[in-house]
Amino acid sequence: MIPVSVVNSHMAEHGWTFEENEDGVVADPLFDARYLHQIYTRADPTYTGRVTVCRFLWDKKKQTIVSNESSEIIRMFNFRLR
Repeated sequence: MIPVSVVNSHMAEHGWTFEENEDGVVADPLFDARYLHQIYTRADPTYTGRVTVCRFLWDKKKQTIVSNESSEIIRMFNFRLR
């Protein structure tokens, strides 16, 4: 129902990467992005900040990031599951 991807635990020169050089990395299933910042700029093409948070919830219909705060994402799922 909700696809999950996992970035490499090592932050590369250009930020978090989906480069599969270790166990546990799961490539980006939505856009086949190489770097996490590519998804942030897909949501906001003018975004120029660093991507320091490697978790977020993506809205497929609106084509944007809903939240990148883990506690908020958990609350969203808890609310919707009731």
